[in-house]
Amino acid sequence: MNISWSLLLLLVYFDVSVSIIMQCNPELNPNCECFPIEQGISFQCPPFSSTLERNGKFSVTITNTKLLISCHENTTFPNFLPNVTVGEIDRLKFQGCDTPPVNIRTIIQHFSLKAVKVVEFHNFVIDLSDDYFEGLFDVDRIKLASLNLSFQGSKVFSEVPNLRNLNMEMNTNLRLKEGLFDNLTELEFLNLMDDDLEEIPKDAFRDLKNLELLYLGQNHLKIITNTTFSGLTNLRKLGLANNQIESVPSQAFEDLINLKFLDLSYNKLTELPASVFENLKKLETLNLTANLGLKLSGYRFANITLLKTANLARCRLEFLPENLFQYLVNLEDLNLSGNRFKFVPMLNLSSLKVLNMDDNLISWVNKSALVYLTSLEKIDLSRNQIRKVFGSFSNDTLKKIYMSENKYCKSVTNILQGTTKVETLDLSFNCVTQVDDIFTKNNTRSLKTLNLSYNNITTFQVKNLKWTKPIDINLDHNNISFVRFNKNQLRLSSSTNVSVSLLSNPLRCDCNNYDFVQHVQKQKKEPSKLTFLEIDNLKCFENENKNILRVSPSLLTCHLNTPNVTECGYIWRPFDNSMVVNCSNRNLTTFPLIDQDIMKSYKFNQTELHLERNQLTDGLFGNDFGYKNVTKLYLSHNKIKSIDWLPPKLEVLNLDNNELSYLNFNVVNILNHSNLVSFVFSHNPWKCDCSNAHFTNFLRNFSKKTDVQKIHCFNNPETLLVNLHPNDFCWQWTNDYYYIIILIIFIPVTLCLVLYHINPRKTKFYLYMISGRRWFQPDDFDHHKIYDAFVSYSHKDEDFVTKTLVPTLEGYQKPYKLCLHYRNWVPGELITTNILNSVQDSRRTVIVLSRNFLESVWSKMEFRVAHAHAMREKRTRLIVIVYGDVDLEEVGEELKTYMKINTYVKWGDSYFWDKLRYALPRKGRASSDGGYRKACHISYT
Repeated sequence: MNISWSLLLLLVYFDVSVSIIMQCNPELNPNCECFPIEQGISFQCPPFSSTLERNGKFSVTITNTKLLISCHENTTFPNFLPNVTVGEIDRLKFQGCDTPPVNIRTIIQHFSLKAVKVVEFHNFVIDLSDDYFEGLFDVDRIKLASLNLSFQGSKVFSEVPNLRNLNMEMNTNLRLKEGLFDNLTELEFLNLMDDDLEEIPKDAFRDLKNLELLYLGQNHLKIITNTTFSGLTNLRKLGLANNQIESVPSQAFEDLINLKFLDLSYNKLTELPASVFENLKKLETLNLTANLGLKLSGYRFANITLLKTANLARCRLEFLPENLFQYLVNLEDLNLSGNRFKFVPMLNLSSLKVLNMDDNLISWVNKSALVYLTSLEKIDLSRNQIRKVFGSFSNDTLKKIYMSENKYCKSVTNILQGTTKVETLDLSFNCVTQVDDIFTKNNTRSLKTLNLSYNNITTFQVKNLKWTKPIDINLDHNNISFVRFNKNQLRLSSSTNVSVSLLSNPLRCDCNNYDFVQHVQKQKKEPSKLTFLEIDNLKCFENENKNILRVSPSLLTCHLNTPNVTECGYIWRPFDNSMVVNCSNRNLTTFPLIDQDIMKSYKFNQTELHLERNQLTDGLFGNDFGYKNVTKLYLSHNKIKSIDWLPPKLEVLNLDNNELSYLNFNVVNILNHSNLVSFVFSHNPWKCDCSNAHFTNFLRNFSKKTDVQKIHCFNNPETLLVNLHPNDFCWQWTNDYYYIIILIIFIPVTLCLVLYHINPRKTKFYLYMISGRRWFQPDDFDHHKIYDAFVSYSHKDEDFVTKTLVPTLEGYQKPYKLCLHYRNWVPGELITTNILNSVQDSRRTVIVLSRNFLESVWSKMEFRVAHAHAMREKRTRLIVIVYGDVDLEEVGEELKTYMKINTYVKWGDSYFWDKLRYALPRKGRASSDGGYRKACHISYT
């Protein structure tokens, strides 16, 4: 039961026939050990040692298609073989044995082999007898490779008349016997390469009527006769490369009427007879490479009109004879590389598609060099000395140009001028300095590959990328320090993908490459139409161990060239559009001036100022040093004792390790209303007294933005300033100076009261002059009225009123609203009504008392109305301005009585305007729209 299951598993797993598996029986082969392998079984003879080393003296491997006898340790062929019947099999192979069987028929009979098609021998020392292959009538392929091979007679292959493929390559000192290949009329393939052959026997191939491929390369053949290839009328391919052939007779290829491929490369040919190719009417490929002394003459290839590929490389040719390629209307590929041409020859080959002229001595390319090559698609001019190209590549069909390893820097005309279909341009290993010099708008439509590696390019501008189709650009191994990258200038169509390689360039990790680094880092996370290749290998020139992908954008800065400024260094940082002014460690004792002229050409939003580790003692006093736009200020490790001003836009402030003991109220107030996000005040000798009361409140309010846990009291290092309350350190000051403060307040107050009692009017006026406030005067109750004052005057005094009085009162920062006859009275209304309304709608009535006023009836009426109104309200409503020379004894009794009881102001007195403003109602409380009352006449509507 177990044996059945084992056999079934072997059949399923190894796909082996039952008959072979059943013969894997130790009783039948006691001298060998049998074990299954994939698709077969293997015998190791003798059996494995006790250590189970699988290295028997020889092995026999049998599969469904092959039987392999392989000797190990260079043993002689075994004198016993496993007893197993194989039957039909395709391939019989011998490998590694010193001496093969006397006759292969013994092997066939031992294993009962049938239908063998292929016989192979490898690594044998073998001397074949004429009957060696007896019984192999059906064999069509024999391989005798890498042998020490010899033949006892010339009839070795007579027993295999159906042989089609005979491979005898890489044998040592092989010598062919005359008639060896006789009767092999079915042979199609014969390989005699690398056999140390020195000669070919006469008529060796005469019976090989069906031979199509003959390889004789890599031997020591010197002579080819007119009969060497006689009878090979069906030969398609002949390989004679790497021999020592010095000449070829004119009739050597006479019978090769169907030959399509002829390889005579790496021989010693010096000339070719005129008719040597006469019968090669079907020849398509001719290789004459590396015949160093070859001399060619005109019309030499005239008869091979179907020729498509001609290789004349490394023949030391300096020129091409006229009409050499005459009638070659089908020639598509011409290789002239490795010669001594100094210019591109004029070729009239309308079908030529590929021209290879690399490794010559060409120094320039004439404009008309390729004019007749109307089908040219590829030209290779690599490894020359080309400096100039004069519009030579204007062919409409040209697609690939190779010009690497030249001396091309820049031509007068663009190298691609006139081209429209070029897809590949290789200018590697030249001296190109600018990408702009290579292409134009017209030729970028088809360009797919641009190789500019190993040049002298220093800058690559992405704005030049205007392709509409995918393209690969190789800029490896240049001197590119900066990639001028502006994403707003990048114009790529939706179907365009541009790939750029920048390996082994001295890329600088500074501000000039900020946009480039950002793009590369973003490319790592999401795809882009512009892709930089192998970005994992892009290094910073300043630090080759630092990959561009891991550079922080905030570190991409540039030092500005400031030869005339020695106090500070100026650094541009595009990450946050900042100008960094570095004045640290300069032994400065005063604050330096920020030079605005240096920075004006840069667009920046903020200034970062570093003044650490200097000898500064006093803080800033204002914006005289150009610090208005400073947002980050670093003043650590100085000797600053006080700060009186800070920049208004400050966001970061470092004042640690100085000699600050307090911050005054103004500075604390600035900090409270600033945009600070971070500030450091630690390691200063802070006082823990009332001078820092406001500062401690500030620390508590902004404790998350500063180092409060490191700000200690100087006189008590264990106490944190932020933990103190004003009551903790201001109580002693309050008790000691309480009475002094009361005394200081009491004395001036008492003095003011005494003076007020003596002359209250003057006292109130002087207090008003000093403080600008009306002391001991109740608020106006009539702030709802339309006007501040009604001005009553004689029309003869109109110049004084309109040009002096009114402009002054209405010109103050808080202007008075005045009611005037000519401006605010309602036309058509009774004068008495206008007077009454004006007095009632005004908080005061100003009388301009002059001689003219006293003579005016209406003026006197205005006075009486105003006076009567004031008497009814029992309030001071009248303000008298004595204008000009007025005798008070001449005024009416009513007016005289009023002026005796009340004060008046006189034009021309000192403090006239101050007295008048004091008498007028205070401003700022009137009911108005936008600070102004409505016009007089509105109240009458």
